[in-house]
Amino acid sequence: MIEQLSKKNQPLNRRERQVQDRRNTILSAALQLFESKGYLETSMEEIAETADVARGTLYNHFESKAEVLLALTDSVAMQWLAKGHKELALSHSASNAIREVLSAAAEWFDKHPASAKAFCFAMREHIAKQNTAMPPRSLTPIDFVKKAQEDGELTPELAPELLIHIFDSILKQHLIAVLNETKHTQFAKEARREIDVLLKKLAP
Repeated sequence: MIEQLSKKNQPLNRRERQVQDRRNTILSAALQLFESKGYLETSMEEIAETADVARGTLYNHFESKAEVLLALTDSVAMQWLAKGHKELALSHSASNAIREVLSAAAEWFDKHPASAKAFCFAMREHIAKQNTAMPPRSLTPIDFVKKAQEDGELTPELAPELLIHIFDSILKQHLIAVLNETKHTQFAKEARREIDVLLKKLAP
């Protein structure tokens, strides 16, 4: 997920900013509804009404509710990535940046459990619509992993893609628990502990 979003954005012109602002309004409305009513119970018409846009305008931006949710998740992932870059600039440690990104994601899952569960449904809908498996989406930025290896913070003996899979597994376990309606606890606190343990074990 995040590695697909890590390219630096180009400056937007006025028209592009207006389009982006409207998309953000729609995504904020969707998040509000997914959390208050649930993903399955929310309709595209309700999203349009809450965002105060015409139904046609909504469909100009998103073809389906699943696309709205996937875009919402990508938008939130950009916020996680920004926190990682901020940490990297402050501490000059890619491992700390990885910890910050994953912790931010875990905290978001704790704060928005209904949307975390909804994301799993959106993935299912997308797969069914395309009749194919989705490309893998990673929560751990590969550029952070590679830098941590170059700086001697993570073992160079494992491929970056494998390290990403290991880190992502912590958060994906939580998504599975949410989907299966397992009792929700303070996941972010547990995740931070597991991330710290992994970083120590995966050090050279």
